[in-house]
Amino acid sequence: AGKSTFINTLLGEDLAVVNVTEATATINYFKYTPDSKDHGKVIAVYNDGHTEIKDKTFLDSLQGNTPDVLARSREIDRLELYIHNDVLRRITIVDTPGTHSVVDENKADAVILLLGMVGKAKDKENVHEFATTSNPFNSIGIISKIDIDENMSRGDWQQRSAALGLTYRDGLHSVHPVSS
Repeated sequence: AGKSTFINTLLGEDLAVVNVTEATATINYFKYTPDSKDHGKVIAVYNDGHTEIKDKTFLDSLQGNTPDVLARSREIDRLELYIHNDVLRRITIVDTPGTHSVVDENKADAVILLLGMVGKAKDKENVHEFATTSNPFNSIGIISKIDIDENMSRGDWQQRSAALGLTYRDGLHSVHPVSS
């Protein structure tokens, strides 16, 4: 939960659609473009290998979990959104519909895994899966949306992060609380 919100916060722009329920239906690559006039250009890469140039409206139309969106997204391997943003100059960010969508297909140089405020068995399973695709020293956990719990102090979040870091030490370098 919170992957798209985290990406929007990191890039300082509302690029990934956010919702109270799962919103990302396609694998979305956020890539750097040096030309500001290409900002927002979307390339749809289809399963059969052909590509089409689209715009962000097309990307936005493929977000959500309605039957229509899911049917249209099954034809697409990935969407590549080109952004004129220095954060992306040396990295590509991949926003996934869920943790199982890209684990088997891609190797990652680094992974940011968003975790819930309380460790769950599913989180441990996800950490283990991602540990097989990347170096644990290049993988961190983020506890997102910590601002929701107003009763937790900074010290409380640091303690919780340290405890989760110990729990996931075989797959993550560290765990950090973030208010997106």
